[in-house]
Amino acid sequence: QHEASLVPGLHVRAADWLEAHGDAEGALVHARASGDAGRAGRILTTIGLPGSSAAPGNVERWLDAFGGEAQLETHGAVAALGAWVHALRGRPEDAERWLANAELAPADGPLPDGSASPRPWIALVRAALCADGAGQMGRDAEGALAGLPPESAWRPTALVLEGVSQALRGERDDADATFAAATEAAQRRGDA
Repeated sequence: QHEASLVPGLHVRAADWLEAHGDAEGALVHARASGDAGRAGRILTTIGLPGSSAAPGNVERWLDAFGGEAQLETHGAVAALGAWVHALRGRPEDAERWLANAELAPADGPLPDGSASPRPWIALVRAALCADGAGQMGRDAEGALAGLPPESAWRPTALVLEGVSQALRGERDDADATFAAATEAAQRRGDA
């Protein structure tokens, strides 16, 4: 109360300690309170990745608290993650709005999954939304796969989306092979 100017520094120290001791969710709270949106975004995109232990409801709550449109335009990975959550929750209009913000953001890589930019994440969400038919879904999934590192948490999902696109286009043998590749990718990561 008497030395309010010390509070942001204390939040930084708390975030440092919590992150060093494996409590990313606690570190996120303090990173946000310290005013370090970049660090908060990095932590959020790490704990919000597919296969993480964070509950989807918690990820959604953290995304909602992240900031307004202007802040999302500077944090493409957070905006892409938010688009994914909205797509999963059946809110395509919200997903499109978050994707538009992600596309305006500068390439802020490398990302927690090793991607050089949010572009593969954006392509993956576009594939999931399938707004322009199975052909475009397949091209979006291929674009995501082209930019995702081999061990990315997003890779199994991108493969599933590519397989769905192939199945929708009647390419059953290709779809079977792609689904098998998705299973292998998930098993390598320990997700299956």
